[in-house]
Amino acid sequence: MGFINLGSSIKYGPSGKRRKTKAFSTKSKRTKYIELISEQQKLYDQVMLEVSQERMEYPSYEGTSQGAITPKQEPQEYTGERQLLGIATMHKSNMIPIFADDKEHAIDVARMRR
Repeated sequence: MGFINLGSSIKYGPSGKRRKTKAFSTKSKRTKYIELISEQQKLYDQVMLEVSQERMEYPSYEGTSQGAITPKQEPQEYTGERQLLGIATMHKSNMIPIFADDKEHAIDVARMRR
């Protein structure tokens, strides 16, 4: 004996037979995952293309394999323009350099400590 559906149903018709509809079909998790990976791969390819073009335009920039671009740092040299007398501490660990050309600053720092 068959079952007669007297109430309204979207999935089943009045005869009790399941309706053929694609309204309730959902994408599988694997399909969603594959689409997500393909979108990310396209974005990654686009970024890597831009990075390679920047490397060609600016050869002084050195990048890593992740695509981070940093300028080449020039070596630092002491020129001897200013003579360092010492390091003063104003409050706790706040250290301030004291140079020979500004001795007034050393006196001011000494007064601030008290």
